[in-house]
Amino acid sequence: MSDSVRERIMKNLQAALQAITVDNGFATTVNAVERVLQQGQDLTPPMAILAEGMDEVVAGGPLSGANGLISRHLAVAVRLVVQQDTDTDARSASWPMCKRSYRKTTSVAGTP
Repeated sequence: MSDSVRERIMKNLQAALQAITVDNGFATTVNAVERVLQQGQDLTPPMAILAEGMDEVVAGGPLSGANGLISRHLAVAVRLVVQQDTDTDARSASWPMCKRSYRKTTSVAGTP
């Protein structure tokens, strides 16, 4: 049985985050990318933890109309776990952290 669209989205996100490496031009390499596990995570900073949330039908979304297709928004959280390198970053641990919200529409291969 093939994966659901939801599962393919989560696998694509995981693969994209796993591509964060120095070899790919990033300043650091992510050691691990894990989906949220009930038993907890193995913390090996820097790493990313993916948590999928609820999805909702978008009335009148871009795919609606004559074809009767449904648009949905899937909430996904990415938690980055990092560890300060005091040899290269002497900022206080109380340095203000910026909180931003990003919304990105992603198409999964094989779906509209």
